Amino acid sequence: MSKIRNVAVSVVFSLALLFVFLLPANFSNLIVHAVDTLEVTAGMMLPDGFDVLPDGKGNFVITSYDNNNQQSTIAYLSAASGMPSLTHINYSHFIVTENIDYKYTTASCYRDLSFGLENCVLFTYLDADKTVAKKISIDVENCQCDGSGTLDLGSIIIDSPLKIAVYDDFIFFVNNTEKSPISGYNSNFEQLDTTGLTYDNKAFHSIFTDVSKKYLYALNSSNDLVRYNIATGNYTFEAPENTINFSNLKFVTDNIFVTPDKRIITLNKDSFKSDSEVEIAAEITDFPACVVAGFDDASILIKTEDKVISRIRCSDGAVTGKIELTENVLAISKSGDKIIAVTGAGTGSNKHIALLKETDIKEVTPANPSNPGGGSSGDGGDNNNPPSGADDAITSDIYTVDAQNLTITGIEPGTTFAAFKNNLIFNGYNLGLKKGATAKPIYASSTKVATGNFASFERDGAEKVLFKLIVTGDITGTGTLNSRDISAFENYLLGKTELNEESLQAANINGDGDQDVIDLFLMSKLMQK
Repeated sequence: MSKIRNVAVSVVFSLALLFVFLLPANFSNLIVHAVDTLEVTAGMMLPDGFDVLPDGKGNFVITSYDNNNQQSTIAYLSAASGMPSLTHINYSHFIVTENIDYKYTTASCYRDLSFGLENCVLFTYLDADKTVAKKISIDVENCQCDGSGTLDLGSIIIDSPLKIAVYDDFIFFVNNTEKSPISGYNSNFEQLDTTGLTYDNKAFHSIFTDVSKKYLYALNSSNDLVRYNIATGNYTFEAPENTINFSNLKFVTDNIFVTPDKRIITLNKDSFKSDSEVEIAAEITDFPACVVAGFDDASILIKTEDKVISRIRCSDGAVTGKIELTENVLAISKSGDKIIAVTGAGTGSNKHIALLKETDIKEVTPANPSNPGGGSSGDGGDNNNPPSGADDAITSDIYTVDAQNLTITGIEPGTTFAAFKNNLIFNGYNLGLKKGATAKPIYASSTKVATGNFASFERDGAEKVLFKLIVTGDITGTGTLNSRDISAFENYLLGKTELNEESLQAANINGDGDQDVIDLFLMSKLMQK
């Protein structure tokens, strides 16, 4: 048996720079409470309720209201770059006033593309016995906002955010009738013909947008979920391939939503169907205000205790980390790659805004399921080998998981550890990435998975099973496919060099067990993608 030379694998890691908030001598409207916490000054937020509206670019519009004085106000949190700042936005309509002279019912953030306005809020509020929709345009530079259009909705009653969905070009309202269940308007408040937005001759009780606002989702009176593709313009709902039935939900990404009964539902990215449904291994507190996407696409963040935000793994619902704050968490929101938490003793109390970082998370070993591997407690025992049946619990719809040879193949070049985790199902385990079989596990989400790495499945602080990883075309073990991989494979085919076992597996692009010029051709095509 020939001796195969071991190839050293080196992976270059990029460390995210941590920024520190410093207190300037004259920092208007803002007092720094701690390294990553801002104290909200008096008048910036009104006492009886608030909403945090992400603009999708790392900034937030914070609206709030006062029941006694029947007023609303707007503040703008700039957090996309540099030092975060919180600014009160005065209302300017004929005369400049500090607050808006009505108490809003719902608030939605959007861009008015027809007028080129980047920061707009759509308020709905009750005026006598009717609902009024009001467009507010925000001038961040001059700290002012102005009413730029009013729509009288007549008999339509908007008493909840579940009754309205706002897009850059369109607005939809729940009509609460079977004949015409959804009303729609363009950004100029011109009514659209939405008579086709019906399903099963039933009224709808809730409508939702995904994060990118590509679809309008709706729940009818039987709690069946349907959707309309905004880009088609045909105003027709489509039903999912498999029935999706829930009474309420919140989208945290374009294809993942969470329900108040502790479910994470992942939709298929190519067709309208549910790919997976898992139960969260913790209680959700304050749904939906305290449920957001996590720092990577493999996790979400939810409030699980008064002062605790937990990281939940989407693949199995396990709690994998926690952030403990000094005050009660009132809301969590994500805009771009920025995540904030609004904290305080209660709605009417003094509040703080914490800018959360991934390094704030304290890692947690997920609790064991009662029987994670499907085998009995006598099969395998508590040792460093997987209990009987445990391999069957590690599966994937994307990769090939070979439990006999302990390999995971079919990983695309450039796959991050976060994406890798999200494409696996591993009930009852915590997952770490190892550069070698005896190396220390790492957990950084942005790390690229490379040929020759190992996936370490852990439980109770101990490694239970180790899988070698093979990234397609990644012969040199960098986690990517580039000209160096092509050159290494060419030299192998010409007999100028040898490749180790995992590199040969990575070179077998067509999966026929041989490494030849066909694989070289396919590798070149793959690199051009």
